Amino acid sequence: MLNTQLRTDLLQEGQAHRMSCYDISRHALHVAGITTFEAAVQVFPHSCAKTIRRIFSKGRLPTNASGDAAIPEPAPLQEIDVELTALAAEAKVDPKQVISSVMRYGNPLARVKGVLEDLRALVVNECRVTNPTGLFVRLMRSGEDVRLPASVQAKREVKAKHEAPPLKPLPEVGEWVKYQGDWLRVEAVLERKIRLYAPEGRRYYYFVEDSDTDVSFEQARQLPRQAAPPAGPGGQLALN
Repeated sequence: MLNTQLRTDLLQEGQAHRMSCYDISRHALHVAGITTFEAAVQVFPHSCAKTIRRIFSKGRLPTNASGDAAIPEPAPLQEIDVELTALAAEAKVDPKQVISSVMRYGNPLARVKGVLEDLRALVVNECRVTNPTGLFVRLMRSGEDVRLPASVQAKREVKAKHEAPPLKPLPEVGEWVKYQGDWLRVEAVLERKIRLYAPEGRRYYYFVEDSDTDVSFEQARQLPRQAAPPAGPGGQLALN
């Protein structure tokens, strides 16, 4: 259903990491005029089912005010090869699994980097990890964090106090922060994380309405924020 030149262009964009697999799949569905999950599975039987499900998480491909499929600008992922491959090597994790976790399964880049940095801390401190790659895959699937030994955590905290600049304040409940290209509302401040919420009645590039996600304090401190609800893309008000 896609002409040869378009397939070639999309493949080159993916190989150059200028588009994620999610964006490529969504763009291909838009060009092919496919608007339902069932039709997508029939036309592209060899596609990643998890990616297709995420695209059609609301039942149909999201549309804009004119009724056309709403396709966001592809997120640049140029730093994946260099930065993540280097981190993977230091953490003794298979780089292919790391790249796949972002490009194929759509895990947030910040989340993947955080897990790799924790695994690297275990390696640097000579903690026993039988299968670093297997542990990485399990953590990505479960959403759990690495359980650092108390001694490693203490070293990290001491190092952070001496090297890190003054910490930015955490976002407050009710503020809006930009995460993964979408503006989300701060729902709660937990013990070690901030809970972000995607309110209903707004459009999102990555998240689904009425869903929430947790981010670490370290990530939350760096996110762009504002007090009032955003009016631009990535959380803009839905048009009636």
